[in-house]
Order: sequence, then structure tokens, then C-alpha cells
Amino acid sequence: MVRRYGFFWAILFICKLLGADEGSDLGTLEVRPLDSEEPFAGIFGDPNLMRFEQDVAGLPASRVLGVKEAMFIPGVQGDPIKAIKFIGGVSSLNDGSGELFLYASKPEESSFSLNRLPLGYVFHGFGIHSVIAPEAIAQINAYLGGFDAAYGNAIGGVIDITPAYPKGSDSGYMHMGIYNASFGLDLGLGEDTALYLGGRRSYFDLLLEAVGKGTGTLSEDTNTTYTQFPNYYDLSMLLGHQYSPGNYLSLEAVGAFDAITINSQENAIKDPEATGEIDAKQGFVSVGARHQGSYGRYRTNTVAYNLYSTSRVSLFGGYYLDNVFNRTGINHQSTVDIGTHRIVAGAEADHIALPLDMNISKPPRADDVDYDFTTAQKYRIDETYRFTMGAVFVEDIYRPDDRWSLRYGVRAGATDYNRLGLYADPRMGAVYTFAPGATLGFSAGRYTRVPTGYKLTRDLGNPDLDYERAWHLLLRGEVPFAQGGTLSIEPFYKRYEALAIDNNVTQFESEGEGYAYGFDLSAKYRDDQWYFFGAYTYTRSERQLYGNDDELYRFYGEVPHVAQLIGSWRFAPEWALSLLAKYNSGKPYTPVVGTYIDASDPAQPRVRPLYGEPFSERLDDYFTLNIKIAQQVKIANGDRLEWSFELMNATNHRNISDILYDENYKIKGYVEQLPLLPWLDITYRF
Repeated sequence: MVRRYGFFWAILFICKLLGADEGSDLGTLEVRPLDSEEPFAGIFGDPNLMRFEQDVAGLPASRVLGVKEAMFIPGVQGDPIKAIKFIGGVSSLNDGSGELFLYASKPEESSFSLNRLPLGYVFHGFGIHSVIAPEAIAQINAYLGGFDAAYGNAIGGVIDITPAYPKGSDSGYMHMGIYNASFGLDLGLGEDTALYLGGRRSYFDLLLEAVGKGTGTLSEDTNTTYTQFPNYYDLSMLLGHQYSPGNYLSLEAVGAFDAITINSQENAIKDPEATGEIDAKQGFVSVGARHQGSYGRYRTNTVAYNLYSTSRVSLFGGYYLDNVFNRTGINHQSTVDIGTHRIVAGAEADHIALPLDMNISKPPRADDVDYDFTTAQKYRIDETYRFTMGAVFVEDIYRPDDRWSLRYGVRAGATDYNRLGLYADPRMGAVYTFAPGATLGFSAGRYTRVPTGYKLTRDLGNPDLDYERAWHLLLRGEVPFAQGGTLSIEPFYKRYEALAIDNNVTQFESEGEGYAYGFDLSAKYRDDQWYFFGAYTYTRSERQLYGNDDELYRFYGEVPHVAQLIGSWRFAPEWALSLLAKYNSGKPYTPVVGTYIDASDPAQPRVRPLYGEPFSERLDDYFTLNIKIAQQVKIANGDRLEWSFELMNATNHRNISDILYDENYKIKGYVEQLPLLPWLDITYRF
């Protein structure tokens, strides 16, 4: 809802100041799921009770990434969740914002969770790292579309992370990279109880302070300085207890904090009110108590949780936004096998409290092509919003024979927030196996989402908005080749309805439409020493932007062509070499086609831009080649030292992420992404 509005406002505005906009990526990077499918493999094996029981192998847009494979991809920098960027159909704009688009859906249209435990956010500011410790992750489950009835309040896709529950091994690790350091401990607290604790902190700000550069220049091109260099920390905790065979209790917590303070004079003439200091802080703590049960043909997964999130922003000498988001709820899912049917059913309920204290404008959205803080209306709001949301779902997985698998169900929900009321979404899928290892898959359904919170508030938005909706239709074909190789093609289509878009009278109106379609073609091969993966993804997407204009314009997050090759070679028991080569189309932008004089303030007339068709032009195409070599060194008593060295953007290719304009809106330069960058990671395991 509104929980990240404040910090997102600051990040989006900082991106504007630095020349970036809101908002690598390819292929169907599918790796094998957890080795054990049995509940409680050993006392502290991965419970894995409910994670994929409602899934059908071969359905479109369902991806699984194992942590070991994800960590070895050049560019993830020791963070397996960053490997999401290399899933087929997941794209980014390569502008440092960290925004991810799942099959051309906006980031806020998708949901992120830790086995249904809600998270305040997944990536720290600017997408540098995720908020979950690597050792707390068993695997990453991505559904780019066509997901089943168990997931709600999303019209784009779902990222649901499987926790790695502690084993009581009395082991741990310490890690150091160029930008941050982290640790993890897996401790036995008794015969049936174990604790995992992991944390991470960036330390560039500490190093700068140590050498007397606690204040410095963040960007010379945009005349931006910092008084608090961007920094963050996070903490992950998993406490597990098996109190009887088939019954597992866990207490799970994830917390994170981000801060930045900058001062920019970039807009002193172009947007004079948007000049000065931005001080932004955000953080969250998400705590859940979970029970997982396995009783023969019947299994359960229940989590009760509380998400407490804060965002505090002050900027430009007098404007500010403070909000606290408190979400308390419960999610339950049951699975029972009856003959050739597997019935999956569940419910979830949430109560949300949101105190909002602000004196600020609406945020600078990526699809708003002419945002101007000086003339934007400012809003003074001091209110507390409270509402409840609930949903139930049921679906049947039916396997009439060895060739067919069917999944069909419905999700229904309601909220007392304003006038949104009831909804019901039918969803279905089917897979036909026509030869060993060869399948045809299909999925379709309707998906419903509550509009972004500030669009529903009085004054700032329109309380009478409807739900946003989308229809998904996806196909998938996969065939084996050689020994250990597969080839797949996956066409997709999404149709958007009732999107909350700009309206001059009511701020927003539920009348926006749009579509996205394309396909993902991929091939992969694996044996004991080699892994190759190559893919090409094509996407086309348009959306309506304005309530008084029925025309569809190119979606600001459309990346039509993405091609990628990942390869790895384990050339010795302790050595491995990997590479990533990636190409994609450049970021869409709206061209400046002229200027005019804005004399609304006679004391300070300004040159203002006239824009052409929204997002009708593109920046130069993007290319990177990342190379990584890694070694594992065994030390006495079973300890290990692991190190890896990467060359990122090894060809030093010039990748442009935005255009810089002077006060007369003439091009004065470009924002460039990282040049050739060496990166070293060292991990000690004990």
C-alpha cells in the first residue's frame, strides 16, 4: 500500500537529480529445486512442506533458482536474490534504481515474500543488495505470470523466497566484499531446536569517515554532494523447533535499515524549489510465527505475522513525509491428497494501520514525463488510515493419467478500504507430457490488486478507485536434447484493466488499459563440469497514461530485446570459472522537442521543456561481459576459505542510463553506468 511512499519519493527524486529514472536479464534460468522432497529430512533438514505442492512441473512462467547456482553467476556479488535479474522475462532498466519488471509489469504490481511472510522491501536503496542474508535462503521461486490462486494482491508476478531453516550444525561464516561485510551462524540449542542468525552492513560510509571524507561529492555532473553516504544494514533470524514427528515450529524475522543525506543544486534554475538537502531514512521489521505440519496425506503451513515499516523524509527546507506502516495478519494453507486429486485451500487476513504525516507533493512517478516540483501542488495531510483485507482460495491439482496434469481454482477476497468491495479471480493451468522430458504447458487467469495506497487517499488521490486487474495467458513448450540439455519456448500475453491513471479532475481514475506480450526462448545444458545457458527474450508493451487520452503509449519499462549467455566450468575440484554476457535494448525516454518560457513567477521566469510522444525514443543499447573465478580452500578441522574475483563490464563498454540537460534543456552530457570494475569477495566458513 503506502508503506514505502516516503523513501521511494526520496529515491525517485534522487534518481531524477542524478539523471536516472524509475524503474539483466534474460532467459529461463531454471535450476534444480531442493534435493529433498521429504519433510524433515533429518531433524533439521529443509522442511519444504508446502513450498511447491500446488505447482505443476512444466507450467509456464514458473522458475526455481537454487542458491549455489545463483551465487556463482557473475554480477550477483555474493547476493543470491540479485540473480532474479537473470531470470528469463525479468528485466531492469540498468539505471541503478534496482527496479525489476516481471514480464513487463511495473515493480509495484508484483509481490515479494519469504514463504508468505510479507517484507517491507526486498532490495536496499538503489538495488545494491537484498535485505535477506544469503545463508537464510534455500531457493528463490519466481512466478512471472499465470501464478496459482494461493497468491493475491498482484497483477504482475510473484517472488516468494524459501527460507533455509537451521540445522543446528554449530557452523557459521564471515564474509567481506568491496562494499559490505556479513556474517551467519547456525547454532544447535538442543536436540530438536536450532537458530540461524545472519547480518550484513555496508561500510563504505565508515571508510569515508575514517579518511576524513564523511562529506563529499556524490556526482559532479549534477552538482550533488553527500553529508551521509548511502548506507544500510539488515538482520535475518530463523529459530526452528521440531516438537514431534511431522510438526515443525519456527520464529522468523527479517529487519533492514537504509539512510542517505544529500544536497543538490542541479535544479537551481530548472526546478528551483527542488534544490537543497534530502534526508531519507527507512526501515522495517517483519516477524512471523509459523507452524508446518505433515500428517500423511494432509499437510499444513500457517504463519501469523507483523510487519512494522517506517519511512521518514525531509527535503528542500520545509517539506517532509513521515509514515508508519503496521500490518498484522495470518496466512494458512492446507493440502490433502485424495486419489488422483490434490486439493489446496487456504485463507489470509490482514489488518493495516497507517499514520501518515506529510507536507509534500505526489511522488515523481516514472511514467509522469513532465514532473516539476516547483509548480506541483503540495499536500498537508495528518491522518491515520485503518482497514482490513481478507481472501480465501481453493484449487484442485488433478492427474488423470501419466500424461496430463491439471490445475484449476479460484481466489476470492474483499476489503473495507473505501469502496473496493469483493472480487473473485478464476485461474487454471494444464501440462501435457507427450514424450519423456517433453511437455506442453498452458496457464490463464484473472488477477486483482489494490491500487498503490497514495492514489486512494483523499486530496492526494481518489478514494473511489476500483481494483486494478489483469488477465494472463501463457504457453510453454519444452523438449530435451543431447544428454542433460533442454530447449524451451514460452509465449505470454497480459491484458491490463482499470489501472489507476492520471485524471485532471479526480487526480486518478480507474480507466487505464494496456497490454504486454512476447516470448522467451532458451536452451541449457548441464553435466558434472559444465553448465551453459543461452536465451533470447522479446517483449512489446503499451499502456494508457492519461484519463482524457485513449491512446496507448510505449510502457516506460519495456525492454524489447534481451540476449544472454551464462557459462560455467568446474575445471578442478576446488576451482570454477564462469562468465555472463548480456545485451539488451536501451531504456525508453521521452524526447525534448522544444522549449517555452514559464513566467508564472515574474521574479524568476524559467525555460520549460516541450516533450514529444511519451517514451518514443531509446537510449543506446546495453552490453556487459562479467567474468568470475572462484576457489574453495580447505583448512584444518573442516573450515574453508572461499574467495572469488570478478571483472564486471570486462570490455569497459559505455552504458548510458540517462540524459543530462542544462537549464535551457540542451543536452550537456549523459549518466553512465559502471566502467570496468574489479570485485573481490572473501568468505571464511567454520
